[in-house]
Amino acid sequence: METPIYTKHTLEELVNAYSEVKGDAEFANYFIEQYNQAFKVYTGNVDEEGTPAERALNFCFKYYMPILLQQLDKGHSAKWAHEFASSSQIEEDVIISEAYDEIKKNDTLWAQNELIILCKSLGITDPMQVNYYINLIDIGVLSEKAVHRSKAYIDIFNKELAKGKSFLYSQVYANEKAAGFYSEVYCRAYAWAFEETVLKSKSESFRYIFTCNFAEIIAENYHDLEQAMNDDDFYFYVNPIIASAQATDFIETHEVENPEKFRTLYVDIFEKINTLDQSPLLQIEKDIDEEVLKLTLEKLKK
Repeated sequence: METPIYTKHTLEELVNAYSEVKGDAEFANYFIEQYNQAFKVYTGNVDEEGTPAERALNFCFKYYMPILLQQLDKGHSAKWAHEFASSSQIEEDVIISEAYDEIKKNDTLWAQNELIILCKSLGITDPMQVNYYINLIDIGVLSEKAVHRSKAYIDIFNKELAKGKSFLYSQVYANEKAAGFYSEVYCRAYAWAFEETVLKSKSESFRYIFTCNFAEIIAENYHDLEQAMNDDDFYFYVNPIIASAQATDFIETHEVENPEKFRTLYVDIFEKINTLDQSPLLQIEKDIDEEVLKLTLEKLKK
């Protein structure tokens, strides 16, 4: 049995039909693209009434065009509006993520600008909250959750500033707290450690190792940061973190034979030299402890 041949609407017919609804022919190419896609789908399904051409045109006007025009009215680009209107997804959260990802393939700034426009329609106007929302969408967080987290973030940030905390501390603490994954003591310790390493101009590798491990150790062993700082055993927990961060930072910037052995030796010697009556947090200022480094290299050669 031969497959029947169905006739499409002409290009002129499609442009005229689109113009009657939109008021002009601007962006008609997207409409035609959607029509052709719908025509292809309906050609493979002949059980319903009407020709594929009629059903495709009806689909475009009933489902595609209202959404397209709504997105254009909000200030979005035709590309965003088309991606939004032509999505086969039902949940708007998923549609937003897919439209963003599609545009980001060609231009990241363009995609971010679409989210800025979206934020306006969502009632998100604070620049920091907008930026936080964009970052969440960029890492795959769905829109509804991103809205709640960005709201929590800006509220927490403002409260910390009002308490007299620095801009950096407030920003880092709010970011950790709004994520909802970590305890209060972890978030406080993380923000404190991050700020300390920035103020002391530490490298990114040192900052990452020290900040994450410091926050974990504090959260595992103390109720709050102040309690930790006043504990005689505090240095017992912190010394290995500082030493490991220094050793790793040194390995990344120098040629070191047997890096893992170097790190193990360095941490061990660092802990033995830095006794409890010293303040190891001062060691954050150093890129490397020269005395510990000397002894480590000597042992490494043996």
